[in-house]
Amino acid sequence: MKKNKLQQRKDRFSVKSLTVIGSLVTMAVSPIAFGDTVLVADTYVDIQKGLTKNFGKKTALLVVAGKSNGFLKFDLEKSTPDPAMVAKATLKVFVSGIKKNSVGKLQVKTVNLDQTALKSIQESTVNGATNLNLDTVALSEISGINTSSVNQWVEFDVTDAVKAAIEKGTPDTQIAFALIGTDTLNVKLESKESKAAGNAADLNIVYATTGVAGTAGAVGPTGPTGPTGATGATGPAGPQGSIGLTGATGAQGIQGIQGIPGLLGATGPVGPQGIPGVLGPTGPLGPTGPIGQIANTVVKTVTQAAPVTGQLISATCDAGQTLVGGGVNLPNIANVLPLSSLPVLDQVTGLPIGWQGSFGLLDTSVVGTLVDTTINILGTLLDGLTGSLTTGALTGTVAGILPGVALPLLDADKNPVSYTVYAVCAAAAPQG
Repeated sequence: MKKNKLQQRKDRFSVKSLTVIGSLVTMAVSPIAFGDTVLVADTYVDIQKGLTKNFGKKTALLVVAGKSNGFLKFDLEKSTPDPAMVAKATLKVFVSGIKKNSVGKLQVKTVNLDQTALKSIQESTVNGATNLNLDTVALSEISGINTSSVNQWVEFDVTDAVKAAIEKGTPDTQIAFALIGTDTLNVKLESKESKAAGNAADLNIVYATTGVAGTAGAVGPTGPTGPTGATGATGPAGPQGSIGLTGATGAQGIQGIQGIPGLLGATGPVGPQGIPGVLGPTGPLGPTGPIGQIANTVVKTVTQAAPVTGQLISATCDAGQTLVGGGVNLPNIANVLPLSSLPVLDQVTGLPIGWQGSFGLLDTSVVGTLVDTTINILGTLLDGLTGSLTTGALTGTVAGILPGVALPLLDADKNPVSYTVYAVCAAAAPQG
């Protein structure tokens, strides 16, 4: 990116005075020509809001970082010689105001549109929605624009962009630039609609023209011999010579230092087993094992496939057998409880002949007080229930037990469950 400079308004030169100065400096190289371009459009566009609003009649170009950009378009047709070779191109704008505490860079970017599209963009119609196809990188910029820049001319080197537009088979007749602020820059630039005459943006182009080659002059006399030149660089090495005769054997050298120890060898085979040691003392006595099933007993089981709450399931001993004990096998299902578990009595003799039990489904939403001790067999699981149970079956209403409902047939893992009552019966003693 090319650096530029700030120029005081009082130091601005006219095109004619620059022509004289440029001619004196470069006459020995080539003639210089200056082109007078025409500013045909200068305005600004709102890129943040109000995209369709046009500011072509404003007397100043408002450039605000991130909010509005300036737009300048110049006509090159009448100022471009044929052939044309651009030596220098300078874009100049006049700073008429800047917001307090506003600082940043003022950048110039090229508008990359073909000539048809560029000519269709008018000062009176261009707005924030117009596609200007700007370069991503600034063509030129000036750093440190602040309040000290007011009432000064700002110059940008735009030579590269102008050379690209003119030095080709069919030169462009128009060229346009965008003025962009960075950081917090908020600056006003004079437009051609301003009452301050002569302060509108200006594009100065300096052309270098090539003259016709003249006739070659006569060969001049030979000049005097020049001084001896510096010593040249060393040449490459020559080829290797032949091998010489073998020399006499030298004296024996001193003994070298001891080398590093070698790596540890592999482990050898295991040796033979040693003589058995002395027998140790006897260990302590282990815990007593579980009690086995009572001798001469059998277990009678009865399983109900799909019982309902309170349904009695009975397992009875065979004739001649005596009841030793019994119980219920509770499936591993949440809220399924045993409602009863007690012996079956013979109606004639009153002796136990089997075991009976029932199951219930707990309604966990019930809160109350336990009033009947006949269901103490359920322990703390029924703590807080109300109602009553008979000695064998669920005949009354017990709050908290869902009456008459089918009990679950599957556990939480969808495996089948069963409801079983068992009786432990002692076989009759054998006849002697």
